[in-house]
Amino acid sequence: ELLKLDTEERSLQKIDPPGLQSNWEESAWGRMTVNDKDIVILINEDGFSVFDPETEQFVESDLDTDIPMEDDKGFDGCVISNKFYLFGGEKADESGSAQAWIFDPSQAKGEQWKQLSDMPAGMAAPKVETVGTKAYIMGGVTTGALLQYILEYDPGADTFAKKEDLPYVTYKHDS
Repeated sequence: ELLKLDTEERSLQKIDPPGLQSNWEESAWGRMTVNDKDIVILINEDGFSVFDPETEQFVESDLDTDIPMEDDKGFDGCVISNKFYLFGGEKADESGSAQAWIFDPSQAKGEQWKQLSDMPAGMAAPKVETVGTKAYIMGGVTTGALLQYILEYDPGADTFAKKEDLPYVTYKHDS
């Protein structure tokens, strides 16, 4: 169930299901500005959808919605400086992918997706969060083994740095 918080009424209100993606709750979500309009982008194995918070509707888009990732499920992402970064994924053999991608809506259609440097370790179902200008990729799973990793991604240098492990294993948790 997709809900919104009505701050004036101080209540949760149901929003009609997206319809464009059968598993929207497993999507990587990110708020961006495209053509001077705030939107929310949802990306998952079913594809790419654009949600307009003003109309509370999923809308058609002229963005590059074809996701070029080979391992197109089990990834997560975040928005930094109006660019959507995606990390990880699940390979056919259920091992974790080391792929990283960027979606930049300011580029011309056909050039909006770019592959980044691979992560130092493959992981499916990580949790990704933005802190300042860096992304933190946490936990995940590969071939059934839960991971404790924390990786810091620096978009300016396109590099990853391993940080101190989480105190426990986790995957696809919410922050």
